[in-house]
Amino acid sequence: MASIIEFQKLETELIKLQKEISNNQDKKTAQDMKNYVLECSKKTASLDREAKALATELEKLKEVQAKGIALVEKYKGQEIEGLGVEELSDLQSKMKQTLKHLNELDNRLKAHSEKIKSVLHDYDANKKSSNIARQKHAESKQSFDEYYKSKQPKLEEIKQKMIEMQGKLDSAEFAKYKALRQDNIFPVYVPLVNGNRCGGCRIELPSNNIEKINKLGKLECEQCRRIIFIATK
Repeated sequence: MASIIEFQKLETELIKLQKEISNNQDKKTAQDMKNYVLECSKKTASLDREAKALATELEKLKEVQAKGIALVEKYKGQEIEGLGVEELSDLQSKMKQTLKHLNELDNRLKAHSEKIKSVLHDYDANKKSSNIARQKHAESKQSFDEYYKSKQPKLEEIKQKMIEMQGKLDSAEFAKYKALRQDNIFPVYVPLVNGNRCGGCRIELPSNNIEKINKLGKLECEQCRRIIFIATK
């Protein structure tokens, strides 16, 4: 049993080191910046589509405006000599209505131009933010790569020791160990604490189970399924 406990110590060291690497701030920053750049790319695509739609709409509004101006010019150039009162009144009404529409159209064009300016401003701001994030990602990734490179030898050393130990472990003990690990139970082997409690879930054990541990050297906890053993001092 001493060998499997030693194996567990190695795995504990490995998990601790892997967790330290996983929680590295440069790694987190690099990932955050990568995600931010992706979001910026999506926003850029969205702004690009919006800008194209606004440009298309602007051209249509300008076409309508040009037709309105041409119509006004037509009315202004129309000969009024010989027109009756009703015809003059109708012409005047048409011109007023057209000028009103042109005025409304002018307001729409102004509002539309403001929208385009806003989109272009957002586009430039988004591009600037994306470039900053890309730079930050590159810096953080480089820092993490250097950090990981410094930790990699220790990782490989622990993994190699574990591989070497596997061939020396009791097959039944190791099979049980692997089965519990697959169920996300860790540590698998825990000491008896306070003379009567499981070192994993801390449940108080009945006296007959204490006797079994003393007799057999270990016992599976009925509560958390860990293997309880008596630690040597």
